[in-house]
Amino acid sequence: MQEVFGNENLITNMGELKVDDLSKNKVIGLYFTAHWCPPCRTFTPKLIQLYKSANSTSKVIEIVFISFDRDSETMNNYFEEMPWAAVPYSNQSLCENLGDIFGVTGIPALVIIKSNGQLVSREGRSDVYSKNAEVVDYWIKKAENPNPDEQPEAQIPDIEVEESTFARDPIEGLVCDKNHYLVWHGDVGKYYNETLNSPAIKCSYCKVALIRSSWHCRECKFDLCKDCRDWVADSKKLNNINLRCWCLHYLLLSEKVKEYYMKKFGADKYTCRCCNNVQTGTNLHCRRCFFDICQNCQNSIVECAPLANRVMCEKGHGLTWTPDLCKKYQGIYGSAKYRCNICTRAYQGGGSFNCFSCNYDICTQCITLAIQNAGN
Repeated sequence: MQEVFGNENLITNMGELKVDDLSKNKVIGLYFTAHWCPPCRTFTPKLIQLYKSANSTSKVIEIVFISFDRDSETMNNYFEEMPWAAVPYSNQSLCENLGDIFGVTGIPALVIIKSNGQLVSREGRSDVYSKNAEVVDYWIKKAENPNPDEQPEAQIPDIEVEESTFARDPIEGLVCDKNHYLVWHGDVGKYYNETLNSPAIKCSYCKVALIRSSWHCRECKFDLCKDCRDWVADSKKLNNINLRCWCLHYLLLSEKVKEYYMKKFGADKYTCRCCNNVQTGTNLHCRRCFFDICQNCQNSIVECAPLANRVMCEKGHGLTWTPDLCKKYQGIYGSAKYRCNICTRAYQGGGSFNCFSCNYDICTQCITLAIQNAGN
């Protein structure tokens, strides 16, 4: 394990731990975390419970805390609740190097390696949520019997790119909310710490805590992690004012939402916010709001929104597509729901073809027929 950690001993709450002693475990988890990160503080108790349960009979896994706290006192206080080992705070260069070697761009991150230092899983945190109590056995089996057809995961070092490269040739759609192009910054954390006295950096889309680097708009303090940058680059932005989430963010057409939800929540399905049906295929997605619209509802909105004013409420007002209707209702009535005036079904969390002054709503399922009837 000296190839990974070097010659310096690790620490535990009971004293020092020799690096070579890590090899006695079947797998080792590298836990990149910091106390200032709320998702880290949420995940740590779950990981502690898993660690104690897995080692209750015999020691099979060791975890090493790799701190991205901003001072040793905070790190030590955070470490007091942990039953495993840690890299000493004085060896911050090792923490940063390990983050670079294993492609860690956000925290919390849990990387699983073999006792010889070879990679088992870069997605340890997602594994914990998807496999629960069986996850350690899963890692051990994967370490002992790797899939020969599985391609090795590429290690992604933290790179620095000149801003001018992306200013001249930006990635299409990679912009902040004010349509400023984002550029890569290798040390945004240092910038925020020095200018705003805040170590916390979060991806503006998925809210994951970032360590140092991001795709960044300095004017708007807007940041994207690498995963969200890749997702934006692989998705299609439909510049249709009607295709927005309930916070009025533009939606992206993506084929990878199922993979994202499986990784984040352990489920490969999503619920369309318009028809409220469970879906699995390509859809429009807002990663910031976990807001999804299925293809059928997308087609209904695009086709019917320009014609919706032909349909009248009971007082003769024409309807319009209102993507943020349920959010408005939540603010006024305390409930993010509406009931379609045609099918009488209740819908939650999305938009409707609406007369807001009369609280008159028609869902995406009924609007086509309503427009046809209005034309007769």
